[in-house]
Amino acid sequence: MDLIWKAAAEVPTGIPTGIPPVVTDAASKVMADSPAGALLILTAVALIVALYLLVIRQPGQHRAAMEKKDEAHDEDRDDWQKLLQGEHDKRIEELRNVTMGLANATAAMSVFSQTQADRTATLQEIANKLDRVSITATSNSAMLDRNLQQFQDRIADLSGLVRNLIGGPQTPNNGGR
Repeated sequence: MDLIWKAAAEVPTGIPTGIPPVVTDAASKVMADSPAGALLILTAVALIVALYLLVIRQPGQHRAAMEKKDEAHDEDRDDWQKLLQGEHDKRIEELRNVTMGLANATAAMSVFSQTQADRTATLQEIANKLDRVSITATSNSAMLDRNLQQFQDRIADLSGLVRNLIGGPQTPNNGGR
């Protein structure tokens, strides 16, 4: 057993990386001394191999597998982020285009509304002026009717006076009012 401990002491890390010749010599002596020693050696070797697999190799493999999985996950995440960013940018561009279209349509409608408002105001002004013209025409028509009536009355009066002067037949308006 001293030989096994000496062999283990030869390994600087304390973890066997191979079987040193001292261990082989010690194992040969133990196996030669008794079959129980051989079983003990085989059990020790099995324990060393099991410990190697559990303590050194398994965590290293697990760590490597986790790193590989993390790298794949990071790549997938980056791909998804790029895809989502692309979709996001596309939606933003579509919204900008729609907003610009709405702004243009609003501007056009504003111009149309302004034009329509101008037309409406102009038509309202024309309607007001036509109302004033109609009132003036009605007033003028009434004045013209009065003036016409006055002229007709005057003409009838003058005609009656002229007939009196010349001695002709009398009219109902003869002699004035």
